[in-house]
Amino acid sequence: MKHIIERIPIHSIRFKLFAAAFAILLTLWVYFLYNNIYAISVVRKQVANSNKNLVTLYMQTIDYRLNSVEKFLANTLSNNNDLRTMQYSTDEFARDIAKTKAFQQLLNAIAEYDYVNCLFVYAANTGNYFSVYSLDSVPYDTKQKTNSTIKDLIDSNPKINETINQGFFTLEIEQKYYIFRILREGSMYIGAWVSADYLQIPLKLINFGKNGTSLFVTSDYKPMNNISFIRDNDIILNNHFESYYMTGQKEDYLVVGEKSSHESFSLVALIPDKAILENLGYFQQIAFIMSTIFILLIILYVIFIRKAVFTPLKHIMRVMNRIHDGDIDKRITYQSKSEEFATINETFNNMMNQIKELKINVYEEQISKQKEELERLKLQISPHFFMNSLYIIYGLAQVKDYKLIQEMSLCLSKYFSYISRKNMTLVKLYEEVEHIKNYLRIQDLRYPNGFIYEIRTPDDLLEVLVPPLVIQTFIENIMKYALTMDEPIKIAIIVSPEELKDSPGIKITISNTGSWIREDILEKLHAVKRIVDEEGEHIGIWNIQRRLELIYSGRAKITFNNVEPKGVVIDIVIPIQI
Repeated sequence: MKHIIERIPIHSIRFKLFAAAFAILLTLWVYFLYNNIYAISVVRKQVANSNKNLVTLYMQTIDYRLNSVEKFLANTLSNNNDLRTMQYSTDEFARDIAKTKAFQQLLNAIAEYDYVNCLFVYAANTGNYFSVYSLDSVPYDTKQKTNSTIKDLIDSNPKINETINQGFFTLEIEQKYYIFRILREGSMYIGAWVSADYLQIPLKLINFGKNGTSLFVTSDYKPMNNISFIRDNDIILNNHFESYYMTGQKEDYLVVGEKSSHESFSLVALIPDKAILENLGYFQQIAFIMSTIFILLIILYVIFIRKAVFTPLKHIMRVMNRIHDGDIDKRITYQSKSEEFATINETFNNMMNQIKELKINVYEEQISKQKEELERLKLQISPHFFMNSLYIIYGLAQVKDYKLIQEMSLCLSKYFSYISRKNMTLVKLYEEVEHIKNYLRIQDLRYPNGFIYEIRTPDDLLEVLVPPLVIQTFIENIMKYALTMDEPIKIAIIVSPEELKDSPGIKITISNTGSWIREDILEKLHAVKRIVDEEGEHIGIWNIQRRLELIYSGRAKITFNNVEPKGVVIDIVIPIQI
């Protein structure tokens, strides 16, 4: 897998094929994911609507029954004479008789309104209180606590009228919630209550799924029953129950609810998400299996493409990079099983063999042309000096100085012997220095006391190869343009090591006094242009520049500078060749 997931250039065919494959994979994965999410959403919505209708129906039933109880309480309070007697009679015996009759009437009524736990009457001015309960629905302790709470609520609550006017209200008594309704006429109070747990009993018969449940909540969304269940599962009850929502920390629950028409409490159903989605298991398994199969197919596709396409391309690219770096002998040796790549490899190798052969022919032709051009440039130098030499001998013959004629003849013999050597592209530095000394002696015989010279060459550079007759050309120009009969000029030839960017080199510095180079001529020299003036075309220095270009392929450099008080310095830098 490490070889498959390798670093791939973004503009390569490999990257594009991988990108296309994974784009298809991503599209299908998103499609499966969307279908899965959509299916879950549809199922949740259907379950929510179904349970919402059930909860609404049950809440309507509860509201109807509570409304019935409320009407009974109101009619009893308005029309029951026994309750008036209990409230207004001064005869204690009469009040007791009335209390007994009222108690019997409520006892008969509780059998009809058995969906409440208790009906009670309290005459606050006389302290008469009694309550009746549905059969076996209320423990004794609960009776005692609720009776005490009712008396305290009526006797001690200064806002009892506000509580009565709000209709049914919820009240917590020792961690249990109850729904109360109290009516008042004067100091007579009549009411009913039912516990939230009692109201929930019929809902236990409804299947809300494994671990599912129902409960009542107050108007400020506090659970009235199943409090520990809500706390343990981190259920959030802060929605208005207009639509369903998901909540829960340990397990997701779908929440639907319905508010009572009395607005003091709501009925809520909690359905586990696992129970909702259990029917989607088959569909999810199919989606998972299809996704897994598709991923495996993509991996197999990548492996196949890598072996059939990427590996041959990689070998071709490796060989082409080697050829780009200059190794034209490199060939494609990978044996591809694909007919197309086999043809490409064979054609490419044949093409490279032809290119190599053609390059060798072109290279040999270029070398031949360079040699011919070098010889031609040397011949352009030789006739110029040949004419000057004849003038020197002619002058010496006129003064009949035979000894100098003999010395001049010997020097000329050495000179012409040196420049007539065949295949003289490069010579050793010491040979060139000896030739320059010989040439300067010839010029000294022609111009006695016209110049003095100095030649300095390190011993470790004497074996270095240099182009012949380069220094002589510049000495000829010095003799032509700088030499005067007024005072001797100074000529210096200094050879020193020089470090180049890619190899060691040497610097040949030729300097003279007595003249400057015109600025326009300097510009042409630095631009490697032919110099043409009133005296005609000057090809000597241009020939030198051209020769160095041919020999060193642009690695050599010549600079010209005028120096004070009046002189010229020429620096020739060339790579060292042993």
